[in-house]
Amino acid sequence: MIPGVIISILTFPGVIIHEWAHKKFCDWFDVPVHEIKYFSFGSPAGYVIHETTDDYNATFWISVGPFIINTFVALLFGLIAGFLYDNPYILYFFGWLSISVGMHSFPSTHDVKNILEASKNRIKTEGNPLHYLSYPLVLIVQIANLLKFFWIDLAWAVLILVVAFTLSGAPTIWTPTEDSFDPAIYFEDDGREISNKEIRASFTQEELDELDAIFNQ
Repeated sequence: MIPGVIISILTFPGVIIHEWAHKKFCDWFDVPVHEIKYFSFGSPAGYVIHETTDDYNATFWISVGPFIINTFVALLFGLIAGFLYDNPYILYFFGWLSISVGMHSFPSTHDVKNILEASKNRIKTEGNPLHYLSYPLVLIVQIANLLKFFWIDLAWAVLILVVAFTLSGAPTIWTPTEDSFDPAIYFEDDGREISNKEIRASFTQEELDELDAIFNQ
């Protein structure tokens, strides 16, 4: 198992965005921030210490803010990688950024405990049924955090990247391209492999259209 500190270092942009999201939601709800660490080579890799608030909405959104922001930013980086996938430098750089940011989308256990405590207090005073919805949310996040041992955070990040590639029209691992292996028109000539692309270049467009029509029947 890879130590958490190594993962944090390899995906440090995601840690920074996660803490920045906490900070921005604190600002939006006028909750004073006492201390912030965007990234450190230790545990925790980052944190935001803010003033306790009685505003349930503030507590809720400050806690889940990173899930919204990190998911959006990861999708944005994935779209950039997808639209410009022909450039390998851009593809790998923004692909890495997308994975790094996406892996740190989930709120921490401490974040969801804040929501749970705020909900308990509100239920005692107001009895609003909506506050009961925090219980399944907390359970889902806690299960997700436990499943980090099985790389569920990486799976979420990869899913975001796949969605971004699909939206941008970029080829994914299962998307056939002109160089894809096709037994019908991929062969060896005197020991040399002839690619699909080379074969197609030897035909006129009219001939290619006729061949495509035959193969697609």
